[in-house]
Amino acid sequence: MYLNFFHLDELPFNLTPDPRFFFMSKNHLEAVEHLEFGVRQRKGFIVITGEIGSGKTTVCRAFLSRLDSEKTKTALVLNPLLSPLELLQAINEDLGLEYEDNSRKRLTKILNKFLLEQFKRGGNVAVIVDEAQQLSEAALEQIRLLSNLETSKDKLIQIVLLGQPELAKVLSRPSMAPLAQRIAVRYHLGPLDFDQTCQYVAHRLRVAGCHQSVFTKGALRAVFRYSGGIPRKINLACDKALLCAFGMGELQAQRVHVRSALAELGQNRSGLVGAVRQLSSRRWAIAAVVLAILCTWFVSARWWVAPRPAGRQIPSAAVVANRNLSSAAKPGPGAHRASQPASEAESGLTSSEMSGFDQNGIYRVKSRELAPFGAVMTLLRLWHQSLNGVLASGESPSVSSAAEVWKLIGHAGYRIESRRTTLSRVKLLDVPCLIMLRKQARGPSTYCALCGFNNGTFQVADPTSGLMGIAERDLDKRWTGRAIYVLPDIAGLRYTLRLGKRGPEVVRFRARLFNLGLLGDSKSDRYDAECAEAVKRFQLLSGLVPDGIAGWRTRIALVRDTFGRKAPRLSSWAPGNKGVGD
Repeated sequence: MYLNFFHLDELPFNLTPDPRFFFMSKNHLEAVEHLEFGVRQRKGFIVITGEIGSGKTTVCRAFLSRLDSEKTKTALVLNPLLSPLELLQAINEDLGLEYEDNSRKRLTKILNKFLLEQFKRGGNVAVIVDEAQQLSEAALEQIRLLSNLETSKDKLIQIVLLGQPELAKVLSRPSMAPLAQRIAVRYHLGPLDFDQTCQYVAHRLRVAGCHQSVFTKGALRAVFRYSGGIPRKINLACDKALLCAFGMGELQAQRVHVRSALAELGQNRSGLVGAVRQLSSRRWAIAAVVLAILCTWFVSARWWVAPRPAGRQIPSAAVVANRNLSSAAKPGPGAHRASQPASEAESGLTSSEMSGFDQNGIYRVKSRELAPFGAVMTLLRLWHQSLNGVLASGESPSVSSAAEVWKLIGHAGYRIESRRTTLSRVKLLDVPCLIMLRKQARGPSTYCALCGFNNGTFQVADPTSGLMGIAERDLDKRWTGRAIYVLPDIAGLRYTLRLGKRGPEVVRFRARLFNLGLLGDSKSDRYDAECAEAVKRFQLLSGLVPDGIAGWRTRIALVRDTFGRKAPRLSSWAPGNKGVGD
């Protein structure tokens, strides 16, 4: 749902133990090293414990990925609720041995023969039991008996028990003393500290394709307080926080989004209330007084203010836009159709509603809440685009927040590229974009369209106040440092492409380079050395770093240079332009 919004190739905080997302913290590295030492040195029994969600299974999979499968055969038992016979059958089955026999004696004999054969070849065998704290005493005794399969010098089978801290309690029982005394390697996997939590979150975002800072420090502290450094709880909180930030139209997850996420996770009492309890009694008293005053004012206002006479309802931004653009036929998603501006009289707008496009081609609105919609409409007009096909069908959607605007244009087939950058790089790309502008150096920000640049001055379209010329030095102090590009023609340009990639995206990407005369063969589905060299040539021509990787700047420049109709440029825009080339 939020992949495109945060520029992710895949979900970064899934709960499945994907080895690609494995974060090698100091604790997890030590756990893997204990496993490797115990198995390779034939120590017999290895026990790894850790809290629920601490990453034991992920550690196990990382350990297995580092083993030589030809030299070390492994059996993984994921269901510990087995009888002694079923346990033997599960081990033999995973090792590719006969397992359908109902005799424990014969199954053990088959296993012992296999162990001796592996030992003679210089190989090893490891059996890994996950959630071992749930093993019955009878099953644990069967495991102990397996450790008797040995030569005079070496253990033929290495047994790894992974479990929650309760496993240590089970093994400390007097009846378990014969097994506990054989455990040669023990390790408890502790939680991450705050710094490691920050690194963990950044690592997962990076693997998922995002190389920018998505979580604020305050948000990460809130995640850490909730999770206690447990990776699974970190994943839960971060996934929900990104969803909340997306829903609010925010490009960074902040503390408030984490708190909303914890509320959705049912942590109102343990998470949110626990944090609120940290407030001093004085703050509570002030909050109570303010709340009482607000309640009193609200009740009084409800009582004394006369009801508004019935009349025409003020339409939503989408309804007004629908009327404003209804003269054009419905295009398909992302189709190349020019916006059809309407005058105030034609659209039936009053002074309390949105004004539509003004003489400078800026879509005007009357409130800051509707500024994202106005800025997007202004930008799409420059690209000869409109939202007619989306707004003209059925019920008009509400677009009273930035999140609803992003969702609307996403459904219409446009690509949103939101990036931290500098004004120098914005000028270099020479493509209009959205920015968030503060009226003062510090204060609330409003979505605006950055339309043009000439003689050291940026032309900024503010939907609430109109066209402004702002010197580069002044703009640098007032914008948030993030540029949002809305791209209408994105075939083959959705993801970062680099050497070794292949697939239909690469075919479409190569076709663009072919159309620019930079590549001979456009039908291959490989991002090969020839393609990388063509990208380097394009990057040099565009003033970009020639690294041969199709990153976001390269993709935007390609849209600019291969757009069906001439693409808008900051350097050639003039007030009143409907779009470059009209």
